[in-house]
Amino acid sequence: MASGTRDSRRRRVLNDESRLGSTLGIVRDGDDEESSTPPRYGERALVDHHPLVSDLVPRRKRSVLALAVCLLGVAAGAEALLQIRPDAPTGLPGVATADLHAVGYGLILWTTALTGLVGCLLCRFIYSLRRHRVDDRRGSYRVWRVAAWACVVWPLCAATQLHAVGGRAAAAATGWQLTAGAAEWWLAPALLVSAWIGYRLLGEMKESQGAAALLLIALACYSFAAVASGGWILAVWEPWSSSMVRTLPLVGHVIALTGLTGFARYVVLDVQGLVDHAPAVERRRREKKAKPAKASRSAKSSESKPQQDDQADNQVAQRNDSRSSNRSSDKQRDDDAAADADSLAGQLKWAHSGNDSDRRDNQPRKLSKAERKRLRNQNQNRRAA
Repeated sequence: MASGTRDSRRRRVLNDESRLGSTLGIVRDGDDEESSTPPRYGERALVDHHPLVSDLVPRRKRSVLALAVCLLGVAAGAEALLQIRPDAPTGLPGVATADLHAVGYGLILWTTALTGLVGCLLCRFIYSLRRHRVDDRRGSYRVWRVAAWACVVWPLCAATQLHAVGGRAAAAATGWQLTAGAAEWWLAPALLVSAWIGYRLLGEMKESQGAAALLLIALACYSFAAVASGGWILAVWEPWSSSMVRTLPLVGHVIALTGLTGFARYVVLDVQGLVDHAPAVERRRREKKAKPAKASRSAKSSESKPQQDDQADNQVAQRNDSRSSNRSSDKQRDDDAAADADSLAGQLKWAHSGNDSDRRDNQPRKLSKAERKRLRNQNQNRRAA
């Protein structure tokens, strides 16, 4: 009965898709219609009807938190299985404690590999979007490509113990060993690379404060696990050293994956224009950057102010000297013009002081052409002065 219902529903869906698929070849030539074979897939199989990669990124914060809680629950369950004593009864017939320990180790390895692969995909997805930012002139987005490779290499080392094998081989080749397991040979490079990647990722994720905080917590977990694996912990924590080495890296992976998922969500929303960037914060940052430049300019201006004052005083003194020289030259010209006028007036008076016999009809003597020209020039000079 149930199988018949499923078959009828399947036939109905196929008929609907065949009817929809017949509309794909409406605009075709006659020859193409005759020679073409009927499509093997319906219209719903086209790429336009498939979900995008960005659709797989959760949009709700509760989904991100639910993912983190589930993975942390798996890690806690695995550690609980590993805490069972070898001589303790399991309560399951035919199941030994070693079998439960194997299940715990398997859960840890599976969760580590899962978080690493998903983290690699998220880093590649963030890289594909951040590389198109128009204000990233320094190319800070390239760190996501390195982070993607790190998300693959570190779970691989955790599952295969390649780092431990390499450390023991280096210690045997050089004859130098600081710890019992030669952990310093792989701890030092791992810490250097992790510190560089973490610093660059924090610079990229500072826009999303929650994701940046989760990344800091993950780095703290990695640091504590590295200290515990090197044997540099307090005596009080010595009984928990093996648990710290096992569980803290996994907890760090889970928290880092949660931070990457949250930042991927932020990037998707930012690309879609759904994130409001506060202009006041940007203006405050610009003002903070402009304050040192303004202080340096004011210091330079205060240093150059005495020199400018001295130059201004010199210019004022030179201007006053030039004005006084101009005034003295003008006064000299006025004195010369007045002397010429006095001499001309004396000549005219001398001409009028002659005898009556030299006058004609009591008329004054006419000036000559040279005297008129001289008088005209003197008047022009006086007006010009």
